[in-house]
Amino acid sequence: MKATAATLTKITRNYQVTIPPAARRALKLRVGDFVEATPQRNGVLLRPAKVVTDEGFEQELRRRLQEGLADLKAGRTSGPFATADDLIAHLHRLSTRPRRRRRSR
Repeated sequence: MKATAATLTKITRNYQVTIPPAARRALKLRVGDFVEATPQRNGVLLRPAKVVTDEGFEQELRRRLQEGLADLKAGRTSGPFATADDLIAHLHRLSTRPRRRRRSR
């Protein structure tokens, strides 16, 4: 993202601020988007935020559950492990092993 120059903006009576056009364009913000306001030592950081609805959360949970069950069915599992250290050692071995390339279709 290209850096933009700072722009002065005023806090209105309802504590609202206008995000300058250059910043809106750089972050691709639209009317109705949510931003997260985080207090910082020297100001407030505004970041684009995604709001997850109960329905959206449920859909994502179902998708991940189906993906996990498919992995189990296909035998893409590890363990059981006697200790957490055994699990960690196994994960370290996996992370240093060269990955197989998937064939493109």
